[in-house]
Amino acid sequence: MLTSNIVKFFASNLSANFLILFRIFRGCNGQARPASKIVLLITALSTASSVADDVFWGGISMREGEGASSVYPITSGLLKSDISGTEIKKQLIQHLLKNKERFTNIDLTVDLADGSAGDRYVLAIALGQELVVREKIGDANKLLVSLFFEMLIVDFEDFKVVSSVPINIERIDSSSSPFSDEEVSCIIADMMIGEDSQLLKVIDEKAGLVGIPKSSRSTIKVANVTISDRAIEFLPERLQVGSRYGNQVGHLFGSLLLSERRLALLPFSKDASNASMALVFQDGDIVNFDIPDPTFAIDLHLKGFAKVKSKKSTASEILFIYGAYVDSKVYEPFFKREYFSASEKKGASKVVPASNPSVDDFSVLSDALKGVMLSTIQKMNSDKNLEKKVISKCEL
Repeated sequence: MLTSNIVKFFASNLSANFLILFRIFRGCNGQARPASKIVLLITALSTASSVADDVFWGGISMREGEGASSVYPITSGLLKSDISGTEIKKQLIQHLLKNKERFTNIDLTVDLADGSAGDRYVLAIALGQELVVREKIGDANKLLVSLFFEMLIVDFEDFKVVSSVPINIERIDSSSSPFSDEEVSCIIADMMIGEDSQLLKVIDEKAGLVGIPKSSRSTIKVANVTISDRAIEFLPERLQVGSRYGNQVGHLFGSLLLSERRLALLPFSKDASNASMALVFQDGDIVNFDIPDPTFAIDLHLKGFAKVKSKKSTASEILFIYGAYVDSKVYEPFFKREYFSASEKKGASKVVPASNPSVDDFSVLSDALKGVMLSTIQKMNSDKNLEKKVISKCEL
């Protein structure tokens, strides 16, 4: 019976699922906005092999589960343009041709794969999440744009996802007037392409992590994310819908985990019903790929956020204290073995003038969430049992 179970375990390769639709981005008219605070949340994973495999360029794509217009309300408009989209595609191909030597673990052919001429492995850059938050704080209009991408390799022979290198880029801006959709579209386009493209910069930095894993490598992924009502009530209205914030939490934890260790991490997907990935290529063909079950899984539960006014506040300044609370566990899904569990909390603070007590709560809570995740990861790294039985088996 045990032998039978083990055979079934290694034969199984079905897991969480998401849809990728290929689109073509269109840009704006090159109008630059004033200098703004740019934050790069850059993390990457690799599943690189020691032999350079032939991999064909597949283009830019978009992970879609609930409809592009709701999941990517700004970017979906950019992707539908036939005017400047061709130019953006051309710029990306030219950039990859110029910098293909950075992909040290694969032999990259920069051309659109057709999936029918022996092109077993295909590289695609997939948009996994678009977050746009516009808030009025006092007299200022604040804008947060966060984009999550993955450099994905898919296998046309076994029809499965092979590896993923996640990338987060973020931009924070402010203006005396509200940001229009057109302005946000220009900002997103600037983040992706052009002389100051954050995306192209990170692709160059992380290209050496793209590769095809050995079949014997253990894998790990963030499998489940749950958000309590105590956390949802603090979120911007757009993030309170469906699993959008859960996606952000899952992607962020995986990214931070890889900033500490080089692990064979599989892509995060929002739920078990997302069991496959479909790629829509230029010729309109749609091909479905399985995401293999991980050897080990991580579950996260965001128990809540908190905000209190500190007793240290003065007549001229108010000190707000924020908190984030996360439960986590690491386990082996097939054998139902748990190797690690923890409950962590982390705080952050913000001082504001008493005359204008408006606060951008979400940005401070995001700092607290990142802090509690890093605390959880540090605790994982110091757990000798977890290191021996899980982490060391997933290291690249």
